Amino acid sequence: MATVTSSRVRQILLGVTALVFIGIAVGSLVAPHKMAGGLGYSLDNVDALSEFRAIYVGLWLATAVLLGGVLVWVEGTVGEAM
Repeated sequence: MATVTSSRVRQILLGVTALVFIGIAVGSLVAPHKMAGGLGYSLDNVDALSEFRAIYVGLWLATAVLLGGVLVWVEGTVGEAM
């Protein structure tokens, strides 16, 4: 069983990581060309922009949601989930 201190540290780290992914997703919605450029992509047409938003923004938001779920369930272990 994890101690209160280690659980709190894990919650803080998970929360910060989730916020980073949310920030990346919001940045990708606000400035998609700049964010895509950082990944080495160019969004030359509407299809490329749509694909970038669908895949990357969705991936980053899904990761943030997953981290948020684990943040709430930080007391458990992988073995308990199975």
